[in-house]
Amino acid sequence: MSTVHRRVAQACLVGMLILASSSGIMRPSEAAVFFAPAVNPSTGLGPVALVLASLNGDAAPDLVVTNRDGNSVSVLLGDGTGGFGPKTDFPTGLTPVAMALASLNGDAAPDLVTANLGANTVSVLLGNGTGGFGPKTDFATGLIPVAMALTSLNGDAAPDLVVVNQAANTVSVLLGDGAGVFGPKTDFATGLTPVAIALADFNGDARSDLVVVNRDANSVSVLLGDGTGGFGPKRDFPTGLSPTFIAVRDLDGDNLLDVVTTNQDGNSVSVLLGDGTGSFGPKTDFATGLSPVALALASLNNEARPDLVVANQDGNSVSILLSTTSSPGSVPQPGDGGSGSDLCFIATAAFGSPLAPQVQLLRKFRDQDLLPFPAGRAFVSAYYALSPPVARVIARSEILRSVVRAALIPVVWWASLTLNSPRLGLGVLTVALCLALWPIRKLSRRTGPGNV
Repeated sequence: MSTVHRRVAQACLVGMLILASSSGIMRPSEAAVFFAPAVNPSTGLGPVALVLASLNGDAAPDLVVTNRDGNSVSVLLGDGTGGFGPKTDFPTGLTPVAMALASLNGDAAPDLVTANLGANTVSVLLGNGTGGFGPKTDFATGLIPVAMALTSLNGDAAPDLVVVNQAANTVSVLLGDGAGVFGPKTDFATGLTPVAIALADFNGDARSDLVVVNRDANSVSVLLGDGTGGFGPKRDFPTGLSPTFIAVRDLDGDNLLDVVTTNQDGNSVSVLLGDGTGSFGPKTDFATGLSPVALALASLNNEARPDLVVANQDGNSVSILLSTTSSPGSVPQPGDGGSGSDLCFIATAAFGSPLAPQVQLLRKFRDQDLLPFPAGRAFVSAYYALSPPVARVIARSEILRSVVRAALIPVVWWASLTLNSPRLGLGVLTVALCLALWPIRKLSRRTGPGNV
């Protein structure tokens, strides 16, 4: 390249950069986000949860990690430059799986509570204000505690504790005395297999109410608080299949709290709009990736309504659902004759995405050739009931995904043929059935009574 050409190219490049910068296409602060290589401090065995907070009163966040297999929590003090010191372990009860930090005794030092799945207890460790904790004190819960929340339920300043007991189908309420001690538990019934919890005022009486996710009941239970630490009887509201996570927010801008759940076996999220009395309307489901297990709410496009970000465990992806006044992503229920659902579970697991052309073609075949007819609706309903756990197994094995993809190729071909030419599709199906039955017919003749 000549000097003249080189100078012209350089001038063009500078001009493009100036135009991009001035037009907002690229600004230095927005051009890219980078992270330094990972630093991996050691914790105890089997870390499953963590919290960042200042434990020693300086401005640097410290790290607290729950060690499920180590029956402990690890504290790593921050140095204010992004680094952490070596861990210090503090014993908890057996198999801690959840953790919360709050001042339980009224001083400025954060205290710690863990839910201990293997001991049916919670452990309270009072902070000393220098980054350490005193010895644990255990308090009994129901069977298999898996989640908890801290808040004042009876109007005093002392935090009270609500614990989700997965195997007992209850929540336990333990009232705090303001000195870091909790009274005996009081249990309240939930639905089947509760796994998650949220506290909020759903009926506007300035009292904390409770919503519990019931994984095996495909529901949430709402228990209205009485302001003394107790709750009224539960009222259940249906969700999608196998809900595992819940978030509470005003989703539709009416200043009333709504709830949204991730449905692990439904590959969807369920939105239930609150009416301000502690009741909720019927669910609306929105398709996600495969096996959603957690979500976060935030405005991603600077609009007033929050959007959804969902973590899909078996899809190795996140789903982003932007809030809208229409419902383009809503999932029709089995047998309702709707369209647009992403609930082709097995095909989605095999091809890796609900947007795969093969999955979209099978959805179109379902909507046009199965759902309009009673027999087709019965087949689809049975498929919805039986296929989610099968799809989860397929998604976790690349070998199974390859095998199922190969098995689905003739199905996809036939569905495409039927959509374009129903008579030809029916003819091919008839011939295929005859060919499949021919060996059986020959075998029955050989083994019939006259051939014995």
